[in-house]
Amino acid sequence: MHIKRKTLLSTFIICAFLLGSLAAPVAALQVNMVEETFNYAFAPGENNHTYVYDSAEDPFYYSRSWMHFNEDTDLTAYNYESQGWASTTGTGFEDTTIPFSWQSLNLMTTGIFGNNPLLPAFYDFIGSDGSGAVINTTIERRSFSLSFGQNTPVMMDTDYAYFGTLAISGQEFVHLTIASHQDEIDWGVYVIDPAGRFIGLTINADGDVAVLPFRPSVPGTYFVAIEAEPDNGHFAMFDLKPEAVAPTPIAPGQVITDTLPTGEYVLLDSGSFVHDELKPTVRTYKINPGNDVSALTYSFNYPESFLGLTQVVSISMTNDAFIHGSYNGNRYVTGVTFPDTDIYYVRGGVHYITVMGGDNTGYSLYHESDIATDLPINQEFKIDNLFSHSSERIYSLVLEQDSVIKINSTSTSDFTINAWATYDNGYRVSQNIVDGSTLLAASMYYLPAGEYIFDVTVAAYTSEWIEFTIAPITTDLSADVVNVAGFIVPTDPCRQYNLTISLNNLYNVSVPMNVQIYDQFYTSKPSVSPTIGTWFDGSSQIEHSTHNNRYEATLDTRIWSEDYAIILVSTYPYNNTVGVGDYYENYAVNLTIEWEDVTHYNFNGTTTLDAKTSAAHYNFTLGFPGDSSEIYSVFLNTTPGTWYNVSIKTGDVSALTNAYSYAPFMMNTHYTGWGDLSDALQGASPDWSFQFGAISDNIYLEITVSRSLITEGFLWVELIP
Repeated sequence: MHIKRKTLLSTFIICAFLLGSLAAPVAALQVNMVEETFNYAFAPGENNHTYVYDSAEDPFYYSRSWMHFNEDTDLTAYNYESQGWASTTGTGFEDTTIPFSWQSLNLMTTGIFGNNPLLPAFYDFIGSDGSGAVINTTIERRSFSLSFGQNTPVMMDTDYAYFGTLAISGQEFVHLTIASHQDEIDWGVYVIDPAGRFIGLTINADGDVAVLPFRPSVPGTYFVAIEAEPDNGHFAMFDLKPEAVAPTPIAPGQVITDTLPTGEYVLLDSGSFVHDELKPTVRTYKINPGNDVSALTYSFNYPESFLGLTQVVSISMTNDAFIHGSYNGNRYVTGVTFPDTDIYYVRGGVHYITVMGGDNTGYSLYHESDIATDLPINQEFKIDNLFSHSSERIYSLVLEQDSVIKINSTSTSDFTINAWATYDNGYRVSQNIVDGSTLLAASMYYLPAGEYIFDVTVAAYTSEWIEFTIAPITTDLSADVVNVAGFIVPTDPCRQYNLTISLNNLYNVSVPMNVQIYDQFYTSKPSVSPTIGTWFDGSSQIEHSTHNNRYEATLDTRIWSEDYAIILVSTYPYNNTVGVGDYYENYAVNLTIEWEDVTHYNFNGTTTLDAKTSAAHYNFTLGFPGDSSEIYSVFLNTTPGTWYNVSIKTGDVSALTNAYSYAPFMMNTHYTGWGDLSDALQGASPDWSFQFGAISDNIYLEITVSRSLITEGFLWVELIP
């Protein structure tokens, strides 16, 4: 069966409409709950299949969705994953209505310098008897407004998510109080900014009163989502109250000492001693490190009471930075519950510190400025810790350009090294850097340009040497390399590249090297460890007996990002007339990097088809004599959200042995292998068909066939939207 035509409907249109209908209504003395219900019917196409595309382009929020079946209906869902898709099947029975989520989307995993974009899904419905089935879905949205300084009661059906809207127009900091009015329930509240980024969340249980502190990102309408799951029952009641807060500055050298006075054991006028759920005391402070590194030392003193603590004590820190995560990332927030004494190090802009709790818990905050030492680089230095406990050394490093770092020490078990920075794009990234026993054995790490804090934790009774070796990463592909270097090369998604490294020195030198390759988001790619070398006869290079002066490799991947890749190189040059042990310390190895696109070098034939709106086909001629296995590449122009049928007819072909696709997606490459593409495989030699959904404007489709090698053959490929 070949699919001739398909009707595709995007739930994104529905969800965008729902989002567009949300606004921040004027303040009211009682909650103004808006309940919206939208019903949609999706009709089948000419082949009796109904196809629905679930886009992932923008965030969407709804309370609940349902699906009603007028007849027994079979469903196949294709939920795209980092590679390929997860295909699941199910059946809906006549005259039944079931909960059905249109946002069960997966994430594409990237490196630590990139966000993980949502991937779309396709749904294929057909009547169980092969007839066309109309798919009816209902999407419900329950929303309410929040206003600063106003208490808003929310009565919830716990089978639904509820969404509050809060207009923020310049408030520096916000405390959102949430009071639960029942026990035996788990509940959570999430704050989402206008760009779809998580700004804050709190997960709680029972009849607690919680405060969610958060730093707004931009002016606009924020969503406050609340979900509840009771042990029994179907309803829950909450009060929500947002309050704008002016944080208290802590100047350099200043000490704040205070208590958290609230407690939940109360003595009534009647003389009764009772428990009362109360809002914890919450105070927010701010420190500005200026152009230096500051330290905030905090300590807590808990009451010694046989009754114990009735409120959770915590300290949290945040600033304007985000951390990479799903979709556009999340607000950077760190902290600890029931803290004791510790130090929080900051640089780059204002940082906010929130202390929360009660029961007369005492606390102190001390702001100490300019506490970091400039990090010595490319030279060894000694670190001593003569105490019986570990201690920290704080260093500052400003990198004007992207760099590579290796760290080696005389005792790798005595140092724990963390480095972090907030970059120009507003994202904060932290890396744990492991030192090696030698420079050659140490791992290489990528450090983008930025202002760094290096936190080195030193074990007790330590007196050891350490060296931080750093070199810039350059776009100049011919350079002198002393120990380490980095190169930036251009990449495009779905392409294949050849790497060549040439040694240019006029000397008797061999160079074992470690080459690690990453995409721009720091996703690891193939690594190689060649040894190149040359001899020198006094006037020119001559060929070494075992080491070529040129290393070449075709990298076994086509999964690249949209802009560039990073090649990190470490070298260990030695005199090859003496032996490996004769290391040339700090010797400049002159290398040339060549980076060549070789995507189509290994195909027996290539073509381009435009199937954005209508069917397109191409016929490859399979020469005789040919190869027992041949690969053909078709570059497709497609329409995202369209389901395609691939029809294949052949001559002098004994088997369709493989097919796979590469698609550029959100600055990355999405790969789908034959294990997924063959889910809907039909036919047998000489004709086959299979299906896939387009998630981008272009797709590389590669087809491998086994030849009979009896005569000249053909491979006819048709793409039908």
